[in-house]
Amino acid sequence: MKTTGMDCSNSLLEIAKDKDCYHHLERKVFGHKDTVIPEEMKNKFPFVSAASILNNDGYDLKIFMNLIECCQIGGFIVFATKLDLHQRNQYEPEIKHLEQNGYWQFTSEHSFYRYDKLCGKFGNFSTKKVKVLCY
Repeated sequence: MKTTGMDCSNSLLEIAKDKDCYHHLERKVFGHKDTVIPEEMKNKFPFVSAASILNNDGYDLKIFMNLIECCQIGGFIVFATKLDLHQRNQYEPEIKHLEQNGYWQFTSEHSFYRYDKLCGKFGNFSTKKVKVLCY
């Protein structure tokens, strides 16, 4: 299987390049108001994964639309999002809006405590809970 990696960070793309596990790497800023998905990337991927893109604040419906545009009909979109202090997903309104309007259908979810890499090769489990959703 050919794997395409996309990230907004040039340094993370360099790390991915060194791992030599991607067929193609591309710098792409998902969720930005000016981001346009090129025609050759629309409906291309059977599986779209956004591992930590939603762990930051400030994204809206546009980021999910970018992910949907890249995914084939019948494909899967998997993403992780942090939970607020009340254990609620801050993107719940956007996610539900897309589901109610037929853009995607809920498949599964899993919650866990984030593992933070500290210095060197050592890490520690955080008190921050993360939820992984699949649509």
